[in-house]
Amino acid sequence: MVVENPLHVEMSGIRRVPFQASSATRSHSVALRAQTLAVAEFRPDLPNYVVLPFANRIDRPEFDHFAQRLTARLLLEAFRGFTPDYVVGIANSGLPLARAVNRELLEQVKDPRFVEATNLHDISKRDHPKDGVIFNAHSYSRQAEVKFHLPQLEAGKTALVIDDVLAKGGISREVLRQLLAMGVDVKGFGLYFTKLWEGGMEEIVGEFGIPVVPAIAIASKEGTKITLVPESESLVRYERDEVGKWNKPDVTPVKYPSTSVEDAPPQEF
Repeated sequence: MVVENPLHVEMSGIRRVPFQASSATRSHSVALRAQTLAVAEFRPDLPNYVVLPFANRIDRPEFDHFAQRLTARLLLEAFRGFTPDYVVGIANSGLPLARAVNRELLEQVKDPRFVEATNLHDISKRDHPKDGVIFNAHSYSRQAEVKFHLPQLEAGKTALVIDDVLAKGGISREVLRQLLAMGVDVKGFGLYFTKLWEGGMEEIVGEFGIPVVPAIAIASKEGTKITLVPESESLVRYERDEVGKWNKPDVTPVKYPSTSVEDAPPQEF
Protein backbone atom coordinates (compact mmCIF):
# COMPACT_ATOMS: atom_id res chain seq x y z
CA MET A 1 0.00 0.00 0.00
CA VAL A 2 1.32 3.44 -0.94
CA VAL A 3 0.72 6.01 1.78
CA GLU A 4 1.06 9.76 1.47
CA ASN A 5 2.61 12.02 4.05
CA PRO A 6 0.33 12.79 7.04
CA LEU A 7 -2.39 15.30 6.25
CA HIS A 8 -3.87 17.99 8.48
CA VAL A 9 -7.64 18.26 8.02
CA GLU A 10 -9.58 21.42 8.78
CA MET A 11 -13.11 20.88 10.11
CA SER A 12 -15.56 23.71 10.53
CA GLY A 13 -16.36 24.56 14.15
CA ILE A 14 -14.01 21.92 15.59
CA ARG A 15 -10.78 22.30 17.49
CA ARG A 16 -8.19 19.73 18.52
CA VAL A 17 -7.30 19.64 22.22
CA PRO A 18 -4.22 17.54 23.08
CA PHE A 19 -4.49 15.42 26.22
CA GLN A 20 -1.71 14.25 28.48
CA ALA A 21 -0.86 10.65 27.64
CA SER A 22 1.33 8.18 29.50
CA SER A 23 4.51 6.93 27.85
CA ALA A 24 2.80 3.59 27.26
CA THR A 25 -0.10 5.27 25.49
CA ARG A 26 2.23 7.31 23.29
CA SER A 27 4.10 4.14 22.31
CA HIS A 28 0.82 2.36 21.64
CA SER A 29 -0.36 5.22 19.43
CA VAL A 30 2.76 4.94 17.29
CA ALA A 31 2.28 1.18 17.01
CA LEU A 32 -1.37 1.60 16.00
CA ARG A 33 -0.40 3.96 13.19
CA ALA A 34 2.10 1.46 11.81
CA GLN A 35 -0.35 -1.42 12.16
CA THR A 36 -3.07 0.58 10.40
CA LEU A 37 -0.88 1.32 7.40
CA ALA A 38 0.25 -2.30 7.19
CA VAL A 39 -3.07 -4.17 7.32
CA ALA A 40 -5.94 -1.82 6.40
CA GLU A 41 -8.38 -3.53 4.03
CA PHE A 42 -10.87 -2.16 1.52
CA ARG A 43 -13.99 -3.23 -0.37
CA PRO A 44 -14.27 -2.44 -4.09
CA ASP A 45 -18.05 -2.07 -3.87
CA LEU A 46 -17.81 0.63 -1.16
CA PRO A 47 -15.31 3.31 -2.20
CA ASN A 48 -14.89 4.78 1.30
CA TYR A 49 -14.89 1.49 3.20
CA VAL A 50 -11.91 0.80 5.47
CA VAL A 51 -11.57 -2.08 7.91
CA LEU A 52 -8.74 -2.76 10.36
CA PRO A 53 -8.81 -6.53 11.08
CA PHE A 54 -6.87 -6.11 14.33
CA ALA A 55 -9.41 -3.57 15.60
CA ASN A 56 -12.88 -4.58 14.50
CA ARG A 57 -12.84 -8.05 12.97
CA ILE A 58 -13.06 -10.35 15.98
CA ASP A 59 -13.57 -13.32 13.66
CA ARG A 60 -10.12 -12.81 12.12
CA PRO A 61 -6.77 -14.05 13.50
CA GLU A 62 -5.38 -10.51 13.23
CA PHE A 63 -7.77 -9.31 15.93
CA ASP A 64 -5.59 -8.07 18.79
CA HIS A 65 -7.06 -8.43 22.29
CA PHE A 66 -4.07 -6.77 23.90
CA ALA A 67 -4.42 -3.76 21.60
CA GLN A 68 -8.04 -3.45 22.75
CA ARG A 69 -6.83 -3.12 26.32
CA LEU A 70 -4.20 -0.50 25.48
CA THR A 71 -6.67 1.45 23.35
CA ALA A 72 -9.18 1.39 26.19
CA ARG A 73 -6.56 2.98 28.43
CA LEU A 74 -5.83 5.57 25.76
CA LEU A 75 -9.51 6.57 25.67
CA LEU A 76 -9.79 6.74 29.45
CA GLU A 77 -6.74 9.01 29.57
CA ALA A 78 -8.40 11.26 26.98
CA PHE A 79 -11.59 11.49 29.05
CA ARG A 80 -9.88 11.76 32.41
CA GLY A 81 -11.86 13.75 34.95
CA PHE A 82 -15.12 11.87 35.25
CA THR A 83 -16.28 8.34 35.96
CA PRO A 84 -19.22 7.32 33.77
CA ASP A 85 -22.24 5.59 35.24
CA TYR A 86 -22.70 3.80 31.91
CA VAL A 87 -20.27 2.51 29.31
CA VAL A 88 -22.39 2.20 26.17
CA GLY A 89 -21.01 -0.04 23.41
CA ILE A 90 -22.44 0.04 19.89
CA ALA A 91 -22.94 -3.40 18.31
CA ASN A 92 -21.55 -5.30 16.74
CA SER A 93 -17.90 -4.52 16.10
CA GLY A 94 -17.72 -1.75 18.68
CA LEU A 95 -18.45 -4.08 21.59
CA PRO A 96 -14.95 -5.57 22.11
CA LEU A 97 -13.44 -2.13 22.69
CA ALA A 98 -16.38 -1.06 24.88
CA ARG A 99 -15.95 -4.15 27.04
CA ALA A 100 -12.23 -3.43 27.32
CA VAL A 101 -13.01 0.10 28.52
CA ASN A 102 -15.44 -1.28 31.07
CA ARG A 103 -12.86 -3.77 32.33
CA GLU A 104 -10.28 -1.02 32.77
CA LEU A 105 -12.73 1.01 34.83
CA LEU A 106 -13.50 -2.02 36.98
CA GLU A 107 -9.76 -2.49 37.58
CA GLN A 108 -9.66 1.09 38.85
CA VAL A 109 -12.32 0.15 41.42
CA LYS A 110 -15.07 1.93 39.50
CA ASP A 111 -18.45 0.37 38.95
CA PRO A 112 -19.98 1.44 35.64
CA ARG A 113 -22.90 -0.41 34.11
CA PHE A 114 -22.10 -1.92 30.73
CA VAL A 115 -24.85 -1.24 28.18
CA GLU A 116 -25.17 -2.53 24.62
CA ALA A 117 -26.81 -0.68 21.74
CA THR A 118 -27.93 -3.96 20.18
CA ASN A 119 -28.29 -4.63 16.47
CA LEU A 120 -31.62 -6.46 16.26
CA HIS A 121 -30.76 -7.79 12.79
CA ASP A 122 -28.34 -10.23 14.37
CA ILE A 123 -30.48 -11.72 17.13
CA SER A 124 -33.44 -14.07 16.91
CA LYS A 125 -37.02 -12.87 17.23
CA ARG A 126 -37.46 -14.70 20.53
CA ASP A 127 -34.57 -12.66 21.99
CA HIS A 128 -36.00 -9.29 20.96
CA PRO A 129 -36.23 -6.95 23.96
CA LYS A 130 -39.52 -6.15 25.64
CA ASP A 131 -38.53 -2.75 27.07
CA GLY A 132 -36.33 0.23 26.29
CA VAL A 133 -36.36 1.86 22.85
CA ILE A 134 -36.10 0.42 19.35
CA PHE A 135 -34.97 2.76 16.58
CA ASN A 136 -33.72 2.71 12.99
CA ALA A 137 -30.24 3.78 11.91
CA HIS A 138 -28.49 3.67 8.56
CA SER A 139 -25.60 1.20 8.37
CA TYR A 140 -22.94 2.16 5.84
CA SER A 141 -21.37 -1.31 5.72
CA ARG A 142 -24.76 -2.98 5.17
CA GLN A 143 -26.04 -0.15 2.97
CA ALA A 144 -29.41 -0.48 4.69
CA GLU A 145 -31.55 0.69 7.57
CA VAL A 146 -30.95 -1.45 10.67
CA LYS A 147 -33.03 -1.68 13.83
CA PHE A 148 -31.22 -1.05 17.11
CA HIS A 149 -32.27 -1.39 20.72
CA LEU A 150 -31.23 0.47 23.87
CA PRO A 151 -32.45 -0.49 27.34
CA GLN A 152 -34.12 2.26 29.33
CA LEU A 153 -31.44 4.15 31.27
CA GLU A 154 -31.77 6.48 34.22
CA ALA A 155 -32.04 10.21 33.53
CA GLY A 156 -29.27 12.30 35.06
CA LYS A 157 -26.65 9.53 34.84
CA THR A 158 -23.45 9.99 32.82
CA ALA A 159 -22.24 7.88 29.92
CA LEU A 160 -19.16 7.24 27.82
CA VAL A 161 -20.13 5.87 24.40
CA ILE A 162 -17.70 3.54 22.59
CA ASP A 163 -17.65 2.30 18.99
CA ASP A 164 -15.03 0.94 16.65
CA VAL A 165 -15.35 3.40 13.74
CA LEU A 166 -16.93 6.75 12.92
CA ALA A 167 -17.51 7.47 9.23
CA LYS A 168 -20.69 9.32 8.27
CA GLY A 169 -22.01 8.72 11.78
CA GLY A 170 -25.52 7.50 10.93
CA ILE A 171 -25.71 4.86 13.65
CA SER A 172 -23.69 6.89 16.16
CA ARG A 173 -25.94 9.94 15.87
CA GLU A 174 -29.09 7.87 16.42
CA VAL A 175 -27.61 6.17 19.50
CA LEU A 176 -26.61 9.56 20.94
CA ARG A 177 -30.06 11.03 20.23
CA GLN A 178 -31.74 8.17 22.07
CA LEU A 179 -29.43 8.49 25.06
CA LEU A 180 -29.98 12.24 25.28
CA ALA A 181 -33.74 11.77 24.92
CA MET A 182 -33.59 9.51 27.99
CA GLY A 183 -31.88 12.32 29.89
CA VAL A 184 -28.48 10.61 29.98
CA ASP A 185 -25.54 13.04 30.12
CA VAL A 186 -23.13 11.79 27.44
CA LYS A 187 -19.69 13.08 28.39
CA GLY A 188 -17.66 11.60 25.55
CA PHE A 189 -17.49 9.35 22.52
CA GLY A 190 -14.45 7.09 22.12
CA LEU A 191 -13.44 5.27 18.94
CA TYR A 192 -10.84 2.96 17.54
CA PHE A 193 -10.67 4.96 14.30
CA THR A 194 -12.43 7.66 12.33
CA LYS A 195 -12.49 8.57 8.64
CA LEU A 196 -12.39 12.35 8.84
CA TRP A 197 -13.24 12.97 5.18
CA GLU A 198 -16.64 11.30 5.64
CA GLY A 199 -17.91 14.17 7.81
CA GLY A 200 -19.23 12.19 10.78
CA MET A 201 -16.87 13.92 13.20
CA GLU A 202 -18.18 17.37 12.27
CA GLU A 203 -21.78 16.16 12.46
CA ILE A 204 -21.48 14.68 15.96
CA VAL A 205 -19.32 17.36 17.57
CA GLY A 206 -21.32 20.12 15.91
CA GLU A 207 -24.80 18.73 16.65
CA PHE A 208 -24.27 17.36 20.14
CA GLY A 209 -21.21 19.22 21.46
CA ILE A 210 -19.82 15.90 22.70
CA PRO A 211 -16.01 15.52 22.68
CA VAL A 212 -14.85 12.70 20.39
CA VAL A 213 -11.56 10.81 20.67
CA PRO A 214 -10.31 8.34 18.05
CA ALA A 215 -7.21 6.27 18.70
CA ILE A 216 -6.52 6.48 14.95
CA ALA A 217 -7.60 9.31 12.63
CA ILE A 218 -7.56 8.62 8.89
CA ALA A 219 -7.47 11.91 7.01
CA SER A 220 -8.21 10.70 3.48
CA LYS A 221 -8.47 7.69 1.18
CA GLU A 222 -7.88 7.28 -2.53
CA GLY A 223 -8.26 3.76 -3.88
CA THR A 224 -6.10 1.61 -1.61
CA LYS A 225 -4.07 4.56 -0.39
CA ILE A 226 -4.88 6.05 3.01
CA THR A 227 -3.42 9.10 4.71
CA LEU A 228 -3.36 9.55 8.47
CA VAL A 229 -3.31 12.80 10.39
CA PRO A 230 0.14 13.90 11.61
CA GLU A 231 1.46 12.08 14.65
CA SER A 232 1.32 15.38 16.58
CA GLU A 233 -2.49 15.31 16.17
CA SER A 234 -2.95 11.69 17.18
CA LEU A 235 -3.59 12.13 20.90
CA VAL A 236 -6.28 14.80 20.83
CA ARG A 237 -9.94 15.34 21.66
CA TYR A 238 -12.07 16.77 18.88
CA GLU A 239 -14.31 19.38 20.51
CA ARG A 240 -16.76 22.06 19.51
CA ASP A 241 -14.87 25.32 19.06
CA GLU A 242 -16.18 27.07 22.15
CA VAL A 243 -15.10 27.54 25.74
CA GLY A 244 -16.48 24.78 27.92
CA LYS A 245 -15.80 22.36 30.74
CA TRP A 246 -13.29 20.42 28.64
CA ASN A 247 -11.19 23.54 28.10
CA LYS A 248 -8.84 22.66 30.95
CA PRO A 249 -5.29 21.30 30.74
CA ASP A 250 -4.86 17.63 31.57
CA VAL A 251 -2.34 17.41 34.39
CA THR A 252 -3.62 14.53 36.51
CA PRO A 253 -1.17 11.62 36.46
CA VAL A 254 -2.56 8.28 35.32
CA LYS A 255 -2.20 5.36 37.71
CA TYR A 256 -3.20 1.77 37.05
CA PRO A 257 -3.47 -0.86 39.80
CA SER A 258 -2.47 -3.70 37.48
CA THR A 259 0.86 -4.56 35.87
CA SER A 260 2.25 -1.71 33.80
CA VAL A 261 1.42 -1.77 30.11
CA GLU A 262 5.08 -1.78 29.16
CA ASP A 263 5.60 -5.09 30.99
CA ALA A 264 2.28 -6.78 30.36
CA PRO A 265 2.31 -9.59 27.79
CA PRO A 266 -0.41 -9.96 25.15
CA GLN A 267 -3.30 -11.97 26.53
CA GLU A 268 -6.74 -13.26 25.70
CA PHE A 269 -9.81 -11.90 27.45
